[in-house]
Amino acid sequence: MDKDECNKEIADKLRNVFSSWYNNGHVNEEDQKTCILCIRLTEGILFNEGSKYIINFSDKI
Repeated sequence: MDKDECNKEIADKLRNVFSSWYNNGHVNEEDQKTCILCIRLTEGILFNEGSKYIINFSDKI
């Protein structure tokens, strides 16, 4: 199976950032069922030692 060229840039970044485990059997780019997701957080809530923080990732506040 040929890899889609439009995924080359992100795949190269992932291989670099996660190099310690990426090629150790955790990712099989040749498997057609392999799916790498890009998740962009928009909001979240963080609880830390009794404090609650509401985070807006979109507006960076």
